[in-house]
Amino acid sequence: MAVIRTAPGTYLPLALAMARYGVGPVDTALAAAVSDIQLTFEESCKLEEMLPLSTGVFPYAALAVAVQRRQRADDDVHLAVALRRLGDRLASVGRYREALAAGEEAVELCRQLVTANPEAHTPDLARALHNLGIRLDDVGRRREALAAAEEAVELYRQLVTANPEALAAALSNLGAQLGEVGRYREALAAGEEAVELCRQLVTANPEAHTPDLAGALHNLGIRLDDVGRRREALAAAEEAVELYRQLVTANPEAHTPALARALQSFGAQLGYVGQRREALAAAEEAVELCRQLVTANPEAHTPALARALQSFGIQLGEVRQRREALAAAEEAVELCRQLVTANPEAHTPDLARALQSFGAQLGEVRQRREALAAGEEAVELCRQLVTANPEAHTPDLAGALQSLGFRLLDVGQRGEALAVVEEAVGLFARLYADLPEAYVDELATSQHLRDLLTP
Repeated sequence: MAVIRTAPGTYLPLALAMARYGVGPVDTALAAAVSDIQLTFEESCKLEEMLPLSTGVFPYAALAVAVQRRQRADDDVHLAVALRRLGDRLASVGRYREALAAGEEAVELCRQLVTANPEAHTPDLARALHNLGIRLDDVGRRREALAAAEEAVELYRQLVTANPEALAAALSNLGAQLGEVGRYREALAAGEEAVELCRQLVTANPEAHTPDLAGALHNLGIRLDDVGRRREALAAAEEAVELYRQLVTANPEAHTPALARALQSFGAQLGYVGQRREALAAAEEAVELCRQLVTANPEAHTPALARALQSFGIQLGEVRQRREALAAAEEAVELCRQLVTANPEAHTPDLARALQSFGAQLGEVRQRREALAAGEEAVELCRQLVTANPEAHTPDLAGALQSLGFRLLDVGQRGEALAVVEEAVGLFARLYADLPEAYVDELATSQHLRDLLTP
């Protein structure tokens, strides 16, 4: 590192190239070296080109470079780009609130640039808004994230010089944000348009755009699942996994996190259509990959591990591996509690879902009082979420109430069980009226349980 400090412009790129696949201590050492030296703006830009965000290597060294780039930016245009890149780098190491601040500053600066020269800088504003939507979602500010995503798509559609790649990414993100606030049909339309654009891009340039198509397919699978189109959701999820496997073979550092997410979703879709052993295998692989990622970068990947463990617990329960299912569900709850302490807006929904699953697994091993406590906490959290965002979280509340009904029945509280199940039936009936394919099974289950409980 001492040699690097003598001539950073020469030796730092060489060090990065030689240690391309290093992790942990190498990344930390390089980050310290970058922080101790004074890079020029041109040097910082050159180094960032060597460390594109998609590679996933040296996240802390890349962050140190991005900090210097932001400090050395010599005009508003360069500063806006540097702020956007800095937000990406901060998010990649789990520093989401700082990333959001950088994203907000980038958008504010781009708005000023657009006022002075809209033709030149509207694309910059669209990119900054797209990133800001992701940063807002990271901290759980869903409605603001949706507003930013909508504005980004609107701007991309207005641009005279079409940018289908950027529009496809913005549409995929818009679909995700619409789904977060319960606007499932609009979310699906955005997701379908994103995939269509990505398929066109891949036809022209598969090497460049296969990652875009994989990500759009992953999101589309979730959107199809939201409206109850399970078989189509499974097909989209399976194609996403196949593409990510190819990408990981060529560049594991860049694409392993996305493969882990895609496997989790694929496992859930396999479970919905009754392919339980295949679902368990996918969920188990997702957990294994997430554990590897957390070892290297816990701040960024712990949320993914928590979600993967919850899904893994569900799949273990489906094949009657009760104790293993309980252990996975319990670990998911523990991780979610830690995440909620740091960022309640973003992770309270995860904790509510993890608690519901944990309660079900406790019930299966006859720890009935503990199961009831977990179920009651899940319902309480869901009620809070519904107060803030009923469209998005009414399905969570309905499911938590139904599960709580089973937990109350297990401990002999039939009257209380009937009350919460009747509430679940009412919620599922409303959801079924809007999206019958998505809620027919849940409504039937809750009605059957109500009938069993009715004197």
